[in-house]
Amino acid sequence: MKTINHYLPKALFGVSILAMFLLTYSCSQETVTDPALNGGENLNAQAAKGKKGKRVTKHISARIFNFADPDQTDQNVLFCLPGDPPDFPLSRNIINGNMTHLGKLQPGSEYDEDLNEPITGSYGVPTSCAPGASDLSVVFTEFIVYYVAANGDRFVTEEKVTLRFNVSSGGDVDFNNGTFENTLDGNGDPIPITILSGTGRFDGAEGELFQKNGTFSFDEFGNGGSTWDLEGTITY
Repeated sequence: MKTINHYLPKALFGVSILAMFLLTYSCSQETVTDPALNGGENLNAQAAKGKKGKRVTKHISARIFNFADPDQTDQNVLFCLPGDPPDFPLSRNIINGNMTHLGKLQPGSEYDEDLNEPITGSYGVPTSCAPGASDLSVVFTEFIVYYVAANGDRFVTEEKVTLRFNVSSGGDVDFNNGTFENTLDGNGDPIPITILSGTGRFDGAEGELFQKNGTFSFDEFGNGGSTWDLEGTITY
């Protein structure tokens, strides 16, 4: 249908562009608030940038807890200490917690045993472990960890972690309780957690993170878990 006013189509076009711009802006941020992390910090999850978007390096922090995945089969369990049978099974774990830029993490809920990788949610997957050369109270481990936001965006890290079991005054090693931290390099410096890959707004992400206050505790039946903090930077 033809209009009478020659300028009306242009005016309507301009209004529609403005409306689209306002709608896009209103949907461009996702905010999660968790008073348990950094005193009620707002966790702003920025929308995915275009391929030509400017990459920015930002501070990242997290408070994490986990527990062993009860659905894991024996095929992917690592045994870290010598013996017959070998001791200290290291299984994959389900990750929970809050992290800046991701918000409340989506805990692991489905895992592909054959491919040995997650289908849905956040997991920590051990890839190697070995005891200290002369000290069985220390175990050196490596993990691939999948941190997944509520909307499914994620990044994947490689983490070299040293477990230190509690030792009694009599020298007995308590393999159920202890602490952990970034493994140290030859110079005594912590090896940072590195971001390997990402999806969604974290496509092409890079970064380095460090563990703090890592503790673990399990009972004789294997019930329990770990807690720790993360601090570092992320670029995306």
